[in-house]
Amino acid sequence: MLRSLAVVMLAVLVIVVLSRHPHTPSVTVVDPTQARVAARAVGAFTPEEPVGLGAGWRLTSARFAEDGSVAAPVWHLGWVTPAGGYAALDQSDGPSAAFVATLLTEPVRAGNGSGPFAGWQRWTGQEKGWRAYVRGAGSTTLVVYGSASDVELAHLVGKLQPALG
Repeated sequence: MLRSLAVVMLAVLVIVVLSRHPHTPSVTVVDPTQARVAARAVGAFTPEEPVGLGAGWRLTSARFAEDGSVAAPVWHLGWVTPAGGYAALDQSDGPSAAFVATLLTEPVRAGNGSGPFAGWQRWTGQEKGWRAYVRGAGSTTLVVYGSASDVELAHLVGKLQPALG
């Protein structure tokens, strides 16, 4: 009887081991075309987006919508970076300080950017240690922010250009 029980237990163990898969969170990649077309059709401002970010940058959110908190349309793109951080770009023609406050929890201006962030204001937020770089672009405010490293955020900033299409 013990031998039979051992054989059954061994078979169950083999099935359990073979059926286990490591849990890795899936990332859904999105196409920004609809959001880009909507942003350009409204014409409130020329949306900017990075071109040629390279392998490992996965676009996970893209939208253009009216944001009631700043009473202005907002262009948003968000990525999972090659290092697994989060980087986003938001653009609006609403008031700058109010716009930043919608993106960061308890935002605090931390000075001016340097190097690849020259011409940008540096902001920090309480949530998850996120930081943001803010730049006025004509009548609009452009914000690059997230949990990604400054190296990855600088890479994103370096690839920005007016959205086509």
